[in-house]
Amino acid sequence: MKVVTFSSLKGGVSKTTLTLNIAGRKSLKHKVLVIDIDEQKNATSVLRTSRDEVTIYDVLTNKVEIHDAIKESRFKNIDYIPGSNKMRSLNAEKLAIKKLLQSVYKDYDYVFIDTPPSISTAVQSAYIASSMVMIPSILDKFSSSNLMTVINEVRKLNYKAEVKVVPSMMVKNSKLHNQVYDELKQYLSTKEGIGLCKPLPNSIEVSNQMMENKLLVNSNKVNKLKTAIKRLADKEV
Repeated sequence: MKVVTFSSLKGGVSKTTLTLNIAGRKSLKHKVLVIDIDEQKNATSVLRTSRDEVTIYDVLTNKVEIHDAIKESRFKNIDYIPGSNKMRSLNAEKLAIKKLLQSVYKDYDYVFIDTPPSISTAVQSAYIASSMVMIPSILDKFSSSNLMTVINEVRKLNYKAEVKVVPSMMVKNSKLHNQVYDELKQYLSTKEGIGLCKPLPNSIEVSNQMMENKLLVNSNKVNKLKTAIKRLADKEV
């Protein structure tokens, strides 16, 4: 079972978009579990088919077992554990997520964890449980400057985890985006063990699909972002 956490200190960088669409791509051949630890619950909103009685908060506070929180999503081969707005007040144990995943180790090929734009105790717990941490980042100065904070925290908590930076929402003819991407590529080349993925193009269609509780990777539309996410899921995850 491979555990992949999507993390960033900045909101609006396509974190949930990537979590769900990569899950959708992998679910074509694999059994997938999505865990939503973001109090905004955006991933849950897209995945849910019914009212959520039990959430990840209940699991992490030992009120229920993990199996009692897992629900079937609206997408084939994707189960999920709903998020909760109570997560913002949770003081999670460092090994909590790693321990709870041990009981579903044989049930899933992939676990994808969507996180809030912070390094909360729950996010730290996700880092420890992860085989890989993917860090989406838009190509501006402020997002890039936050990258090393996340990278350093992952390295401190789990030196075995793969770390990959995913530039998102790139506008190809933007001078700023190209400049920041070149600087990012040069900077990360000096950091051992940090992968830089190919930039993902900007597209409003991915938001349109999610508003309708659909995934871009599952659509019949011809779209450059759809192609890029498929490539990312197939080659990097």
